Amino acid sequence: MEQASQFWFDDVHVDVTAHSVRKGSIERALEPKAFAVLLEFLARPGELLTRDQLLDIVWGHRHVTPGVLNRVIANLRRVLGDDTVEPRYIATVHGLGYRFIGVLKSNPTAEPLRASVPAASSVSSLHNSGDAIITGRRHDDVHPEPTPSRVGGARHVWWVVALLIVVSASIGISMRRHPGSATLTPPRAARGAGLAVLPFSARSDDTELGAAVEGLSESLTDAFARTADLRVAGRESVLALGRGHGSVQHIADALDVDYVLSGEVQANANAIDLHIGLWRRGETAPVWVDEQSMPRDQLFRVVVPLIERVRMTVLPALTPEPAPPQAAIPAQDLYWLGRRYWYQRTPASLARALGYFQSAVAQDAHYALAYSGIADTYMLLYEYGDITLDEASAKAHSAVARAKELKPDLADAYASEGLMLLDGGDAPMAIVALEQALKLAPRLPNARLWYGTALACDGRVREARDWHARVEEDDPLNAIVQTYLGVDEMLAGNEDAATARFRHAIELDHDYVESYWQLAFQHELHGRLRDAASVFREAQRQQGTNAWTSLNQAYNSLLMRDADGAARLVEDADGTSPLDRLEVLVWARNQQGRGEEVRKRVEGLAAGAASAGRRRALLASIDVAVGRDDYARAGYDALFAANVGRGDVFFRPWIPNLGLGHFAAWIALLPADAPVRTAAITAYAAQLDRYAASGMRVPVLIYQRALLAALRGDASVAEKTLDEAIAAGWLDAGALERDPGWRPYAKTAWFNAAQQQLAQRTAVVRATAAES
Repeated sequence: MEQASQFWFDDVHVDVTAHSVRKGSIERALEPKAFAVLLEFLARPGELLTRDQLLDIVWGHRHVTPGVLNRVIANLRRVLGDDTVEPRYIATVHGLGYRFIGVLKSNPTAEPLRASVPAASSVSSLHNSGDAIITGRRHDDVHPEPTPSRVGGARHVWWVVALLIVVSASIGISMRRHPGSATLTPPRAARGAGLAVLPFSARSDDTELGAAVEGLSESLTDAFARTADLRVAGRESVLALGRGHGSVQHIADALDVDYVLSGEVQANANAIDLHIGLWRRGETAPVWVDEQSMPRDQLFRVVVPLIERVRMTVLPALTPEPAPPQAAIPAQDLYWLGRRYWYQRTPASLARALGYFQSAVAQDAHYALAYSGIADTYMLLYEYGDITLDEASAKAHSAVARAKELKPDLADAYASEGLMLLDGGDAPMAIVALEQALKLAPRLPNARLWYGTALACDGRVREARDWHARVEEDDPLNAIVQTYLGVDEMLAGNEDAATARFRHAIELDHDYVESYWQLAFQHELHGRLRDAASVFREAQRQQGTNAWTSLNQAYNSLLMRDADGAARLVEDADGTSPLDRLEVLVWARNQQGRGEEVRKRVEGLAAGAASAGRRRALLASIDVAVGRDDYARAGYDALFAANVGRGDVFFRPWIPNLGLGHFAAWIALLPADAPVRTAAITAYAAQLDRYAASGMRVPVLIYQRALLAALRGDASVAEKTLDEAIAAGWLDAGALERDPGWRPYAKTAWFNAAQQQLAQRTAVVRATAAES
């Protein structure tokens, strides 16, 4: 077929013969390779072009770095005025390639391939069945879109975003509530029960309507995920494929589901035409199609009967369940608008999400789900913003309590509680809360993700990896899931597998920077500090980076014995939690012998229930560094003496020493003949044994075993095990000065040799890092 010589889309004109691109009245310059890639897109609108295809066609081979294609795509988007977040022309199909989604005017009858529902002659009887539960809203009830402050409320908006219908379905799960036991098996539905809900499309330039339609499909995904017998494809994986407008059959095959629900809304004056269809994998015609017209403000009248119709088609053996009482429609609209921003996980989007959740509560004070949203947002503001752990935990606790009071069986409330406990460092109790959430809703997406993370934070690495692997089945293109699986592999000592997971996560979402952090952390665990620094620099170039990247870089500097550099990075990390910044700064100042300089800042930190323990531990570490052993021991006594059997409660698998060391320091400061010292050594040995038995294999644990032998007074085992840790790649020269358990060996030849070896390796790393 002859190649067209002219293309038009929106205000863009491409002249193939003249090799020119004009946007409006302005000619835009494009380098030859970028122009060639653009022609490939225009020749095959709507078709997925993989990265390898483009490299083969345009460059003639694949012996160029992927970054070359990335740069060309970025150049194209810049010239065309396109947006990576809300693309109009070039859509990224994460992990696969790209697709041209603009509408070409050279052939007005041609449209990009869409996963939409074709017109059908039969009209469903659903048209009026939702009237009893959906109240209409006047079109003139207009309010501006809110722009909430970080913790402020938001004004009500007129446009509908989504409706949450909780489809309650319980299955029997044998759950032991005792922390530390293997309790859950991720649910796996029988074959024939897999469903993907595609992002519904709006054939309109109205961005507000587009957001409402997108929210509608997200609320449906959430509702179906609560049906225990239904395997629902994860949100991120569906978005990765669905936004590229791939065919429903391609999406069904890619996600290994048996049914796909798709929909499209066409704006028509003040009314909308809604087309919804359910497709069965392998069939060219939909199982059924629903078409209807309705006033714009009644978009959600079809949701309840739609959910029931899909369930009865996909799972015909199920008995229809009555819909539970719902909140006022405006409150549910605001809730789903909040979740839309919550999923973006940036400080600005989270502040916006919080405003919407708070507005939902203002609309309906009895809407339990909105309180869960408030709790989740406060905890993520701690993780991604600068809110303190105490403030986040206190406000999340209050919101969770209110949600439980209103709806005691709300799974989301227990999931929110689990996240709160997890961020507060209490992984065992987080596991209990998340198990309750999963008992109530076995497929609740956030609960499933956080449960696996809680297992990893409790040192139960093998269980965490198995759990996340099953979660991956429903959401294979989710960068967060891939990152969590990478962490599991990293803690298990499977470096190649972990690196593959982290890199895959980065391919899926370049701006999800936690993937970079964890990849760098893996390098640190094995002494590759220069490689870690390189990954952090890579992370700094991404749009999703934030001040936490600088804080993580500060740990890298500390491992290189660059305390000055670490201190500067801490100051650059304004925008992270003050407690976390001080924790790094204390380490840096202690390394410089200037611990007292930062004591007042630690003492001045307001310490609530969530941070009191970490604050006390920081002060004790300063006392250790400046030789005030009696004060340090008193501080540690307050932390550990009442519950010696728990061992070190500060384990955190996202900092270079895993957060371990305070418990061992306390043991070293106890009198040699104190009964509690013997009990503490036994407890710490049991804790390390439990980590090993659970599948954890990282060099820092070998170091901790060396330190344990030193505390027991077994010099030969301490020497041998320390050598093993160094040989395995462990590199933290400052630890031999920082940990008081080594003091009795300070003048021995073998200990001095180990110090010298670590110092030499660190010096080489610092020199080569500076050169790069």
